[in-house]
Amino acid sequence: MSMSSEIKQEISATDPPELSQAPANVPDIVRIGALPTNTQMSVDTDINEPIVKSQTFCRFVLENKGLLHSNSKIVFNMAQTDIESFMPMGISAASVIQRAVLRVGTKTINSTEDWNHYEAYRSTFISGENTLEREMITTGKMINFGFEYNSDADNKSNTAADFIRLDVGREIDKFNSDDTFLPDYQLLKNQREFQINLSSLFSFLKMNQLPLYLVREQVSIELHFTPLGATLADSKRVSVRGGETTTGADIDIDLDSIRLISDHIFYPTEIMDAFARQNSNMTMSYMDYKLSKQSLTTTVSASQLNNIRNIGGAGKIVTKVIVSLSNASSSVHLLNDYNSRAGYSNFELGNDSFSASLISNVKYNGEFLYPIDVSNYARHFHNVQQAEGTQPFIPKTCYSDEVDGLSGERFENRTIDHLEGRFFRQAYRLNKGERVNARGIELFHNYTKMPIHTFTQRVYLETAKFANLSNGILVCYDA
Repeated sequence: MSMSSEIKQEISATDPPELSQAPANVPDIVRIGALPTNTQMSVDTDINEPIVKSQTFCRFVLENKGLLHSNSKIVFNMAQTDIESFMPMGISAASVIQRAVLRVGTKTINSTEDWNHYEAYRSTFISGENTLEREMITTGKMINFGFEYNSDADNKSNTAADFIRLDVGREIDKFNSDDTFLPDYQLLKNQREFQINLSSLFSFLKMNQLPLYLVREQVSIELHFTPLGATLADSKRVSVRGGETTTGADIDIDLDSIRLISDHIFYPTEIMDAFARQNSNMTMSYMDYKLSKQSLTTTVSASQLNNIRNIGGAGKIVTKVIVSLSNASSSVHLLNDYNSRAGYSNFELGNDSFSASLISNVKYNGEFLYPIDVSNYARHFHNVQQAEGTQPFIPKTCYSDEVDGLSGERFENRTIDHLEGRFFRQAYRLNKGERVNARGIELFHNYTKMPIHTFTQRVYLETAKFANLSNGILVCYDA
């Protein structure tokens, strides 16, 4: 054999195989050569009208096509009004949705009671920059804390802030009672449009994109709206500028404006068919939130509420417990009903000086979560951060009311001291991964220094669930 023949054989032995000669078990996408199909994604957007709608309820039915994008949106307006009014500052458009339900056939995949109060908790984890630059335009949320400088005072530096104020992109109006007013587009009289993501309404869609084209059952979304107040003063939907009349009727939702804008993702037919063949039996994990609610009443100012109760969870894998204590408010407050109350700060009763307004712990499977009860405000805040993986963007005065740092200036002709100690929520991370036994979870909350009020304690249990899609039929069950 000649030298040139040997060289040719060596070169041919090291050449990569042709695409057609590659092993059959190697995926097309990692083979060397041209892919057999186009992988370009396309999106089809539908604007869906509700099939049923009223001031208390509406229902949408989705078309079973493509993959439902989780950031599809519910959009709506409030009815025309001449009252200088706006949505509650902490949650805005979410105030009108009391319960959201995702159904496939007759099965409930997600359903969160008092979803608006749960969303008030979730909203505290949105950064101020995101709120100012995005949320105010989309959902209408407005809680962004900025700084107030008093450079006119003697010996004051214009680089050191004196107070914390609400920053909505408008300066303090020194010619109008030192007030700050919302931008005109936030006022309901200007018929602004609000939008809410489906991934915010349903935790299932926060973790999964639903392959609608594989589902043979009807997929529907149901929204239960917050009831109308007897008058505008009793409204749980909106807040009203100070000085405005509140004797009239509550503000309706503009039913003609309600839409579901759904985005459906498509890939080339070959890829969609291959996905269907490979996932004829698909299991998706997600979290669901179950509410346990109780009314608590104090009759003497700075009294104690020693609350020990079972909050459920028996037989389930519970990963998180979220607790809030709201006192009933109305349209005359910036947050409306969507607050969570801390006790008085620096309060002394007789010879006793209280250093905390909540002493708490959680017990499940025969053991306490913490070996020593938590009584320090910083530890409560830390536990929320540990449970969520990020901190609430809430200043100390608004979380625990320990310091007096809020501006004395007015906002929408109302004082903002109503925000002090109104964001005090707790979260407990149950990190053992154990199934809760038949006794359930016990909550130990001892509130001190509380004002005279009737409070509502809401406890949300984050439970692990699975949804199985097999041959077009979706079923869900606890983990």
